[in-house]
Amino acid sequence: MARKTDGEKIDDLMEKVTRIAATFEERSARSEKENEQLRAELAASREETRRVLDRLAAVEARGAATEERSKAQEKQSDRGWQMWLAALGFGFGLLNLLITAALQLRK
Repeated sequence: MARKTDGEKIDDLMEKVTRIAATFEERSARSEKENEQLRAELAASREETRRVLDRLAAVEARGAATEERSKAQEKQSDRGWQMWLAALGFGFGLLNLLITAALQLRK
């Protein structure tokens, strides 16, 4: 096997460096493309997360409003029941008074 001259060695090394540089550029371009895709997916995910959080906030607000209305209706229902009981008590008291008065007048 013949020994390579310094010029041939330099040419071989230059060829290797050129191949390595081409491979590096190819991989760098591929990585940049993948990074861009990942950035786009991340932006889409963030936007979707914002929309979901907005919907969640709206649902929580509606739930709180419904809970508040429910408590108000419960209070009003309790008051209505108490009013009916008071009216019933008043009616029995009035009936008792009328019966007592009628009995007193009969004597």
